[in-house]
Amino acid sequence: NQRRVHGGFFGMDPVGVFGAGAIGAYVGARLASSRDSPPVLLNGRSLITHLQSNAPLTCSDLFGFAHTFERVPCLSPSEECTPKSWAAGPLLASAEFSHLAACPTILVCLKSDSTTAAANDLNTLPPLESGSRRLVVSLQNGAKNAIKLRNILDPTRFEVAAGMVEFGVLWTSPATFHRTTDGRLFFEDNVAPQLMRPLVQALNAAGVPSVVHADMPAVLYGKLLFNLINGVNALAGRGVGEMLESRLYRHIWATCVEEALAVYRRSSIRPYALRLPCNWIPLLLRMPNWVYSIATGRIAKIDRHGRSSMLQDLDARRDTEVDHINGEIIRLANTCAVPVPVNQAMVRLLRLAEAGRAGSPMLADTELAEKLGVGPPPSSVVMSLCVLVPVAALVTVPLVLARWYFGWF
Repeated sequence: NQRRVHGGFFGMDPVGVFGAGAIGAYVGARLASSRDSPPVLLNGRSLITHLQSNAPLTCSDLFGFAHTFERVPCLSPSEECTPKSWAAGPLLASAEFSHLAACPTILVCLKSDSTTAAANDLNTLPPLESGSRRLVVSLQNGAKNAIKLRNILDPTRFEVAAGMVEFGVLWTSPATFHRTTDGRLFFEDNVAPQLMRPLVQALNAAGVPSVVHADMPAVLYGKLLFNLINGVNALAGRGVGEMLESRLYRHIWATCVEEALAVYRRSSIRPYALRLPCNWIPLLLRMPNWVYSIATGRIAKIDRHGRSSMLQDLDARRDTEVDHINGEIIRLANTCAVPVPVNQAMVRLLRLAEAGRAGSPMLADTELAEKLGVGPPPSSVVMSLCVLVPVAALVTVPLVLARWYFGWF
């Protein structure tokens, strides 16, 4: 194997993924799938149990990309992680946290509830031999994880950057990771550029669109509006694309978004518009199915069978991240006295589903709306007219003016 490992491609040393769940394993495997990739270490206890049984690891997406690692070497706790560990290939896996010491760049992809513990663990890593600081990037749901990491990690040994994942990934057993929506990775600008620039360059070369952004709080709060679909999907218990074919499910999501936007306005938060102006999101979601289908076909690509991370958590009988999504909206609302009854009801229903440890309750759209106290959406006829009348005017007015001015027709 002629792969140049230490001091690797794009000037990069190994990249560690701390928390190789669906997102972490996909990003790490996709990064390692490129011919010019840096070495990658996946750190995750659930994943390692599958890989130790010689299961292949596959990463794929909804645009037809697929790459399979027939065998991913797994480091045992007694082994050291050195540049020679990657001699057999660009991708390694380990359940031993200390192996991340070999990685100057670490992507934190753990659940948000684990952020504080993760920061304390990272503080135990030895300093880099070069004396430089490690780059730690949070690729987690929620708006506050990078702040938590920055407050706990030793600033003389770590630089922390916020990150954001705009797409979803579905983990199917044993080790297949399928990207179910389009979207980009966002990284905080002006943090450890000597490590960040090569990372972004390598991800783009591997086919994962990645950008840097100067205002990551705005990006994270913009993403939070889209994350509010997670609770709806977890309680509905069906594929995201299939669920969005129901106008009532979309109306429930739109109501959560409206409450969040009201909180943002009162809190002087200006979210970044990821796909369309944030104030347009509720309007688009409530449109009749035919309008919604045309519009979203141009705005986003969604796999009909993709499942949100929150639904995957319920399926695996794990606690969800609702405290960091709908719960973040509730915390902000409490500071500015804005009512958010639907988001509060969403948290209560998800807590009941978590406690039951029976997976998703698979609530129909009408049943979920009733439990959340959400009324019916606006009339489809009225919403259709709101679209058709302006379109007809745009077509008719120029024709009438042309006839009057030029004597046409």
